[in-house]
Amino acid sequence: MVKPTRIINQSLYLAMVTWMVLKRLVPAVAQNLTEEQVAIISQRLAEGAQKSWELGTRTQTILEVNATLYSVFSRHAVPPPSTPPGNLTAPLELFFAIPRTVVADRTNASENASEPQPLIPGDGASADPASIGMSVSLANWTGQADGSGLDFAGAARGQLDFLLNVVPRTPDGAISHRVSGVQLWSDFVYMVPPFLAYYGVVAQNRTLLLEAYNQIKLYRNYLRDSDAQNRWKHVLLGQSGLFNDEGHWTTGNGWAAAGMLRVLATMENSQYANTLNGQRKDLGNWVKEIHDGMYAVLNDSVNIWTNYPDVPVDSTGNFYDAAGTALLASTVFRGAVLLNQFTHVPAAERIRMTLFSPSSSPLSSSSTSSLGTTTSSTATPPSLFDNYAHLTTEGWLTPVVDPYSFGQQGSKSPESEAFILQLHSAWRDWVTDGARGANSGSSHRFDRLGNRNEWWMWLVAGGWMWVVCGGEGYSLYRIADDEQLMKTIHLANVACGFHASDFDIMNQTVEIAKANYVNVGAHPSLPDKQGFGRREMKLSPEELFNCFTYQTGALTGFLKVHGMELHHIKPHGAIYGQMARDLELAKAGVRVCKVFSPADAPPGAGVAFVGLAGTMHEVAAKEEGVRFIPEWFSDLAYDETGKLLITKTHEPVSHEVITERVNRLLKERLVTTRTAGHYLPFTTETDEVTICVHSDTPASGDS
Repeated sequence: MVKPTRIINQSLYLAMVTWMVLKRLVPAVAQNLTEEQVAIISQRLAEGAQKSWELGTRTQTILEVNATLYSVFSRHAVPPPSTPPGNLTAPLELFFAIPRTVVADRTNASENASEPQPLIPGDGASADPASIGMSVSLANWTGQADGSGLDFAGAARGQLDFLLNVVPRTPDGAISHRVSGVQLWSDFVYMVPPFLAYYGVVAQNRTLLLEAYNQIKLYRNYLRDSDAQNRWKHVLLGQSGLFNDEGHWTTGNGWAAAGMLRVLATMENSQYANTLNGQRKDLGNWVKEIHDGMYAVLNDSVNIWTNYPDVPVDSTGNFYDAAGTALLASTVFRGAVLLNQFTHVPAAERIRMTLFSPSSSPLSSSSTSSLGTTTSSTATPPSLFDNYAHLTTEGWLTPVVDPYSFGQQGSKSPESEAFILQLHSAWRDWVTDGARGANSGSSHRFDRLGNRNEWWMWLVAGGWMWVVCGGEGYSLYRIADDEQLMKTIHLANVACGFHASDFDIMNQTVEIAKANYVNVGAHPSLPDKQGFGRREMKLSPEELFNCFTYQTGALTGFLKVHGMELHHIKPHGAIYGQMARDLELAKAGVRVCKVFSPADAPPGAGVAFVGLAGTMHEVAAKEEGVRFIPEWFSDLAYDETGKLLITKTHEPVSHEVITERVNRLLKERLVTTRTAGHYLPFTTETDEVTICVHSDTPASGDS
């Protein structure tokens, strides 16, 4: 294991910035959707969603994107607060407008609305209207019926009774997806079990959570194809003239995985969590089955599944489908957070970057014409989706399956807009959770990397994080262009006022980080603004603890203003070196991470500490039970034993040398030593690593 064993000389470290975004190394590519793009796609979804399952899927998407407190994927209890907070008024108004309209129409269409019947009477599917059931239950829970005359409770109960007592079943109890006869669709798992589970939690009826689990189990018994790596068949047991589809439809596998995750999240956040351990374990394993089966047949050169992934693309009814692909990728990010399942995270990230990248990007699919890419005749402003390979200028995902005829290619699919937004929100929540598991399963992809234009893709897939020290100006003075740098990094170390920054700059830096989905860490220093934190001071451990707590508290206040959480703490300047040598100082600084970690965070799962591997930084973090993220240096040499070689002054390091070192590290996990042709393996005890370059190395900005 290569670990730096000597602390950087003060005169060298003091100018060090963990700056990872060098324009010549990593091209600017689309990494996420902007708020403006999300708004356009949300509008397309609102315009297009008319069918029962489209409305149900839209309700869940609104919560995931804009009102996460009320999503089952939040870390908050289910059911959520019965009185919504004021800052969620706007998104929840969009959400509640759907159950209001549905319940009003249902009441007008029925002489006896209290009888068992679906939320949308006359819908040929028994399952699809149930997808709206969670929103109706939540409307009742939060008192939306007050003064309206709408009976949300009765409507939800009528839908429940219809499913349990009217809809036909298989002999062993599987509820049919259709009303006219028994027919099982993989889509059912997204529509019905999540409603049963949510209704059960709100009504304090544990039996309904067990029924949700049992329905998934029954459907799995019928649809899982053990001869096809456990991918699910689409439609079986068609009776009374109903058809079957034994193909492994991509979107159907996505529906099934997403539905299981919703039920699992509902269980985990409910009062019954500890009584459903076996069921929760099964659901997690069944999600993994689908992921393993589907990702085994993903074409790595395209990063989009075909409509039926295990038959030739030119077969009848087959074509590339970005809709089901987006849904399946979103479930991987959800699984990483909920289940600690990380195997397919690198592939899901490649999918996300393929779908979110302009067509000119090297990360986009290589042959957009074969993927059926289309351009809409009515263009939105070109700055939003101009030249995107898989989003039209109007913001529609492409190419997609026809949502009303699953064997045909379509366009302007409302459910595909929901899926792309769910992918966006699932990835955002995964990043907020610390991007855990980004390194999993990546070693077999080293040989796929070529020149430095592919570094960004590897870094995201490989657990290496670009970091910038931001907000290090003061008053009218600025040191770097934080707004541009934030577009291509993972983490930001934000100055907290003692060596640089002030209240306005700190607020602006956090705001920029949030806009670019960058995790924020505190960058506290010694109280030495005149010396930029570069001069050593004698502080006791208690004084250092108070010093760091003071600064981190200031930054945390601005994070709270913008609805963000503190990700890590990285000391700045001279104190970084002092802590690396002095265990008691290091432990004092590391303990500040625990102060700002959530009260219920288990050891190693809260605010992280970023520092030098093999020094007191790492020892202190381990002793205090704090997550440690080590750093690697691209512009310093290592000797043949793995020691970091420190010199009083830095000689220039050419761009070519930096490129060779970083490429070798990323592609082969080898550290370049000072002896030509001699390399050492780089190993760490964590998936997370930051790469650093010193600003006082001549021409470092060109590296």
